[in-house]
Parts: sequence; structure tokens; C-alpha cells
Amino acid sequence: MKLGKMRYRITIENPINATDEDGFNQETFTEFATVWADITPVSSKEYFGSDQTVEEATSKIYIRHIPGINTLMRIRCGSRLFDIISILSDDRLGMTTIIAREVYTNGQSEL
Repeated sequence: MKLGKMRYRITIENPINATDEDGFNQETFTEFATVWADITPVSSKEYFGSDQTVEEATSKIYIRHIPGINTLMRIRCGSRLFDIISILSDDRLGMTTIIAREVYTNGQSEL
């Protein structure tokens, strides 16, 4: 992976549970790190559920190695949201490959 291909600015977000004013637990996200990345689509599928079309795309996201990333986190790239499926670190090269899933319902990114 050549570093010159890292043209996307992504934010890795960490989930935190907070209690809202009504006493309900609500999951929110806080910024863990903002880094340059390369996003490469790998596969996609489309299916129909609950009277709506759902599209799911899997991508490989390449970043420089950052300790502490886990599969509970998510990635934001502009208005796109990616759910982290797995993390593959190559300490020898100082790179991390993240396998992530992006879900669209009726054309809108969601997670």
C-alpha cells in the first residue's frame, strides 16, 4: 500500500453510553482519531426488507497503524458510516486493514 493513495479523511469514532433526560440509555459516539485512509470496495449485496430496499457494501479501509482500534467502533467519512467488522494489523509495515460494512436503506447511509 502506497501512502499516496490515502486520499480520504476519516474519523474513527468510539461508542459511549449516556443517559438522556428521560433516563434512557442512548449510544453516542466520540472521536477516537482522524486519519488519512484509502477506501476500496470489495463486495455488495441488495435485498428487500420491511417494505424498503437495503443495500450493503463491504470495503477495505487502509490506514497507518493506530493502537486501540476495536470492532465496537465505527468509521465516518463525510456522510458515510462504516461498521467495523474486523481489523488486520501488519506491524512489519505499520499498516492496518479494516474490513468494514456500509448499509444503505432507500439510498441513505445508516448504522
